[in-house]
Amino acid sequence: ENTAGIAGFAAAAEEGSQAIAEDIAHMRRLQARLEAGLMAALPGVHVYSRAEERLPNTTCARFGTLDAEEVLAKLERHGVIASSGAACSAAGTEPSHVLLAMGEPARLAKCAVRFSTDRFTTHHDIDVAIAAATLALAPLLSREPERTR
Repeated sequence: ENTAGIAGFAAAAEEGSQAIAEDIAHMRRLQARLEAGLMAALPGVHVYSRAEERLPNTTCARFGTLDAEEVLAKLERHGVIASSGAACSAAGTEPSHVLLAMGEPARLAKCAVRFSTDRFTTHHDIDVAIAAATLALAPLLSREPERTR
C-alpha cells in the first residue's frame, strides 16, 4: 500500500475541508454585496430566492423586463461576464425550467441573468461589476415603463 500517498491525501482532505468553510463564508459575503449593490443602484432588480437558502456562489436576477441576451451583451461590453438560464442548461435561449417550476412566467424567466463567483473573486471585483452594470443598464431601465407598453 502507498502509505505516504494515503497519509498525504488525508492531510489534503482535512486542509481542504477547512478551506471550504472559509470559501463558502467568503462567497456569501460577495453574494450579499453584489445583490445589495445591484438593488440599490438600479431600479427593477429582482433577485430570485433571495430569502431562501441557496448556493453561495450564484446570484440569479432579472433587471426589470429586459431580455437576458440584451443585458448580457451590455454587461460584456463593460467587462462583466454572466450567463442566462440555469447552469445545467446554459446553452440555448429557452427560459430556465427551474424558474418556470417556481411559477415565474416565461416572459420574465427569459430575463434571468446568472452571476457566479468563486474563491478567487474579490470585493473589488464585485464593486467593478456593480459599477459596470449600473453604467450599462441604468439607461435601459430608466426607459423600462415605455418598453413594456
